[in-house]
Amino acid sequence: MSSANPVRSKWYDENRVGQDTLYDSCEKVSFLISLFYFSKIQNQIKQVLNILCSDKHHAQPFLQKVSKRDVPDYHDIIKNPMDFGTIQKKVFFFFLSNVIKKQS
Repeated sequence: MSSANPVRSKWYDENRVGQDTLYDSCEKVSFLISLFYFSKIQNQIKQVLNILCSDKHHAQPFLQKVSKRDVPDYHDIIKNPMDFGTIQKKVFFFFLSNVIKKQS
């Protein structure tokens, strides 16, 4: 007869039957709520970036990365160059990494 231990939740307590199921469900709901709010905030940031990008007169220098070919010493002067496309990618990956952290 083997004494295989079933995979148990971190919330398992033999004195509190059903506690692990309840707490696991609460964690899943909490994750989904976080995902909803991350998505909502990300959409708001996208809206702000779209508004900024739509002002072609003032936004023009920030719409694309500066090419090393066009301005060879730009990256020597500007240590952390930023454009709207890079900002959008950073926002996306920031929220994605937070959702992944929240899930694990």
